[in-house]
Amino acid sequence: MHIASYLERFFEELDRVCPVKSYATYDHSIGRGQDGRIEIRLSAVDWYKIALTTLDADPIKAARDAASAPTKWPDDRAG
Repeated sequence: MHIASYLERFFEELDRVCPVKSYATYDHSIGRGQDGRIEIRLSAVDWYKIALTTLDADPIKAARDAASAPTKWPDDRAG
């Protein structure tokens, strides 16, 4: 699968399982953490819940894994 298609499907599924309250202002993202590992940053409007994960070859499974992965911050951080 082409990387652009993979990312499009990944973010579509991530938005479905972890909707962003104000999409115009904040969005989910993929980045590289200070430790060099992949970080999936799940937007919660004014903060990010960072799920440390690896990306599955299937973008739908990867998005679901990110949504349910252990995070750097507790889930109750959103106000």
